[in-house]
Amino acid sequence: MSMEEKVLQILKEMHPENDYTESENFIGEELLDSYDMIELVSRIEETFDVSIDGLEIILDNFRSLERIVKTIQRNGGTA
Repeated sequence: MSMEEKVLQILKEMHPENDYTESENFIGEELLDSYDMIELVSRIEETFDVSIDGLEIILDNFRSLERIVKTIQRNGGTA
């Protein structure tokens, strides 16, 4: 399973009613909020065995699937 697929799986487990594949702005479209980000970061750290730097935990880095994957990679995560 690719990193993108794993992130999508996490997002769908959190909110199965949302379609994250069609969105370019999870925050702007209210698919994720600040509370969701806390859970998402925790799940990402567990799934990818990575520690996301606190300075990286900003809304802009979690706006889209592409940005989430880049954030994971910057912090040493691999699929």
